[in-house]
Amino acid sequence: MNEVSKELVRKYLDFHSSKSKETLKRYRSSLHIFMEFFPDKSWDDITVDDAIFFYNSYLSKVSKDTVVKRLKDVSRFLDWCVEYKYILQNNIKLYVKSLKLQNNGRDISLNEEEVNILLSNIKDYLYYVYTLFILTTGVRISEFKNITMNDIHLEDRLVYIRGGKGNKDRMVFICDELYPFLSNYIKHREMLNPKTDKLVNKNGYKLSEGHICEYRDYLREVSKGLSVKVTPHVLRHTFGTLACKHGMNLQVLSKLMGHSSMAITSKYLHPDRDTMKNDLNKTMSRIFKDL
Repeated sequence: MNEVSKELVRKYLDFHSSKSKETLKRYRSSLHIFMEFFPDKSWDDITVDDAIFFYNSYLSKVSKDTVVKRLKDVSRFLDWCVEYKYILQNNIKLYVKSLKLQNNGRDISLNEEEVNILLSNIKDYLYYVYTLFILTTGVRISEFKNITMNDIHLEDRLVYIRGGKGNKDRMVFICDELYPFLSNYIKHREMLNPKTDKLVNKNGYKLSEGHICEYRDYLREVSKGLSVKVTPHVLRHTFGTLACKHGMNLQVLSKLMGHSSMAITSKYLHPDRDTMKNDLNKTMSRIFKDL
């Protein structure tokens, strides 16, 4: 796209500078990816046919939900351009509005058996550690990428998460299942690249967006045959769902996951029919035991 169109993106990001770093990064990424498909067009030339072309072309590289979210970011930007009179109209608005997320906006997770199958399918040691880390701490992939060695305290079994969503810091804890793998990873990391204090990939380079994309692709491959296409966010959601299922205090879980409210954490409560029936019977027996 021409320089005027690129300048519009810069103005848009400046306008939203109060939003979190991760949100701004997503906006920037969505707009730049979309622009790469139409190098000879400006924003006011974008048509619904362009949006359809982007959808069909980009779908071969990423999941449907990712494509839809990218297009929603672009449409939101075009709405802003219309509002501030940089362009006349958002030509893709109605089309993007018709697109639905594959899971209707609900997050999905693995059950215990699927977790074991997934872990047994992962043959790459570093990816195994990445996966186990997210499954046992519930951190966001962006938070995982930003962890430094100074944030990891093996002796205290905790990891500091700096600048999470909403720029909030918090602690997560290293459980017994994760501890030996994380300890070995740290030793291995020192041999690969002692000069960086960041987490590294198998070549010793600190984790970048490109490496995270490779990890996402790997997860998709090893989760074939499972009921869920595994992503880092599915791993995070699995942590929340299984923690709720096995009785973790909701307030504790909310703090561990870095939620801004308990209402957000409550979405991980997915009691099945037998659980609800058993809980009802236990409660009623306590209420009526003396009657």
